[in-house]
Amino acid sequence: DQQKQQQHHHQNNTSSSCPFSSSSTTTSFQESDIPTTTMTKSDRTQIINNVSHILHTLLVAGYETTAISLSYTMYCLSKHPRCQDRACEEARRVLPTLDDNTKFDEDALPYCKAVIMETLRVHTPVIFTTRVSSKDLTLDTDDDGGMVTIPKDTRFVIHPTMVHLDERNFDRAEE
Repeated sequence: DQQKQQQHHHQNNTSSSCPFSSSSTTTSFQESDIPTTTMTKSDRTQIINNVSHILHTLLVAGYETTAISLSYTMYCLSKHPRCQDRACEEARRVLPTLDDNTKFDEDALPYCKAVIMETLRVHTPVIFTTRVSSKDLTLDTDDDGGMVTIPKDTRFVIHPTMVHLDERNFDRAEE
């Protein structure tokens, strides 16, 4: 009986249409959806707010990084007409051969893929990321044989642009 009430609750509590859903309505997340075992109303409200904030951040982050990457790709192609012409020619040659039943193979557009990958390297949409070392790491610090050990479980920040634009990692890194 309780299961029927929950199904009825979900069916009757709809919000605006979700662009990612095949149906025209989606269920809303309500305080009553969280189990009430030893939780206060304030705790439930805080959980809903936290989850909503996290989901919003993930959704916006996905859109922003994609939009930034596409914008930089178009910018780079506009600054290099020869590259733009080559990418355009490749796309015009390959894409018309696809139909709804053909599985897209990104390897069919190697130059276009290279343009996107190079744009992501030079114009990284993510400012930094963090990692935690899973084991002790010993690294060379310079050409004189200097070493440093990073202990297991150390949290460190990685700045992808610094890595991507370092001549030690990429020939002509800043081109």
